[in-house]
Amino acid sequence: MAIGISGNRLAVACYNESIRINPGYEGGYLNLANLLCEINQYSKAVQAYRKYLTFQPEDVNAHLKLVMIYKWVREYKGVLSHCQKILKIDPENGSALFDKGGLMMLGGR
Repeated sequence: MAIGISGNRLAVACYNESIRINPGYEGGYLNLANLLCEINQYSKAVQAYRKYLTFQPEDVNAHLKLVMIYKWVREYKGVLSHCQKILKIDPENGSALFDKGGLMMLGGR
């Protein structure tokens, strides 16, 4: 069930307030990033995922979310960078191998 635009704005404001009060709470960044991604605020979502990854650098799911965003906005260097990070953590990750292979087919752009 969708919250709606005003509910999303309120949720973003609450997550930002939570981060302001406790900037060391990694979950605040992850929740904010997930919501921003869901409401198509990709550049802000990227910032929040990057901050979250400073706390949890081996969170494959967060790296996969970044791969997804970078594919949507056609930032292929970001796709490749996070695929490589994922494959260092999990060399057999099928999603990262698939995306990296697809990128290589495009000439590594």
